[in-house]
Amino acid sequence: MQLLKMVLPLTPQPYKNIITFFLSMLKNVDSKEELEQIGQLLSKALEDGKISSKEWLAIGGKNGLACTTPHENIDGDIDIYPLPHLKVKKDLIGDLDGLYKQYKSIEPWLKSSSKSESAELIQSKEDRAKLDGAYECIMCACCSTSCPSYWWNGDKYLGPAVLLQAYRWIIDSRDEERQARLKKVADELKLYRCHTILNCTSACPKGLNPAKAIAEIKKMLATANI
Repeated sequence: MQLLKMVLPLTPQPYKNIITFFLSMLKNVDSKEELEQIGQLLSKALEDGKISSKEWLAIGGKNGLACTTPHENIDGDIDIYPLPHLKVKKDLIGDLDGLYKQYKSIEPWLKSSSKSESAELIQSKEDRAKLDGAYECIMCACCSTSCPSYWWNGDKYLGPAVLLQAYRWIIDSRDEERQARLKKVADELKLYRCHTILNCTSACPKGLNPAKAIAEIKKMLATANI
């Protein structure tokens, strides 16, 4: 894998983000290799305007999204890598298959005994507000790949992203499997490898707090009869 490294030009009007900067660079590159690198980075990211795994990168030494990292926040050279401590599938795409298998393992869908396909499951405004800060997660893995515990125990420790999603379903008042969900994560390696380093919270491009969600799960387990 070759490091993609470029010098950002000084401009009176900074580009909105790294993606728009690379779009402008396509007009000015001289090297075929450089053109291919930029094109590969953008090809999937721009498809249908969707957030793509090709936008989830280590930019200037910090995990983030190329579509939201402001150009004006970067001074001089910019080093771009795939997300750290992942196998590289291609170009700048890290292998997140393991993380998505862990995500599937927590069964991230509503579990209710209701058989109706049309009746709404009522939730109070207060209960709905509890989901704020959890449902917004886009599973970009910026948090998990910034976590040393996940680097060392990624095959067993669920990591910040998956545990934040587990918390989101545990606290959903409409879900009827809270105890089972808590039991599923109540494991020394799945949950308790978190040492509250807080890299995850610092890295989240959505401003979420996975560390707090993990702490809340631990508090619930401390008082639950499991």
